[in-house]
Amino acid sequence: MKKTIMLLTASLGLAAAPGAWAAVIFDTTTSASLYTVTINSSRQAAQSFRTGSTGSQLSSVLLGIGTGGVSGGGFSVSLYNAIGTSPYNPAFSALYTLSGEANPYTAGNYTYTGSYALAANTDYWIVLACTSGTYYELKSDSAPSVGTSPYGRASYYLTSWSVYGPGNYLDMQISGLSAVPEPSEWAAISFGVLGVVWVAKRRFMPARA
Repeated sequence: MKKTIMLLTASLGLAAAPGAWAAVIFDTTTSASLYTVTINSSRQAAQSFRTGSTGSQLSSVLLGIGTGGVSGGGFSVSLYNAIGTSPYNPAFSALYTLSGEANPYTAGNYTYTGSYALAANTDYWIVLACTSGTYYELKSDSAPSVGTSPYGRASYYLTSWSVYGPGNYLDMQISGLSAVPEPSEWAAISFGVLGVVWVAKRRFMPARA
């Protein structure tokens, strides 16, 4: 009976460690912002960010929508690569479009969700666009509280992109799922493994005379 309880305890220790944990990759939503970025059918906006030392799975992007937006629909949030990006003429291509509200014309926070594998130590862009209507995005005047932004904010108008550079950020929070456990999860895994080994040793020890 004791061995059964010990084995069950050890198994629970292994099961307690989930395969992934959520983490904020980039965040500029903690400071005061101004309604400064207009997005319509001929103007897009983008925010660059850089991943950390480990790969992760993009899970959500939270945006702050300012007042004054005009109902129109067709709003989209997409992940782009940063291949060919320069400080003055970003050249990138779409990788993935997240799911969420297509007509966020009232003020507030909107979350867009998805699942896309992000490489470690890699630059990406989140691109905001719409096919109709006018939207105002929040822009933070300070550096991100989490993550890095190698290029800053970019704006597309009619035929070309321009980069505003560091110090200009969209009001945005980018989150992902990492396959790397947190320290507490490593402790649970270690406890489970040690428990299984200990039970196995006890089972095969010769009985005392």
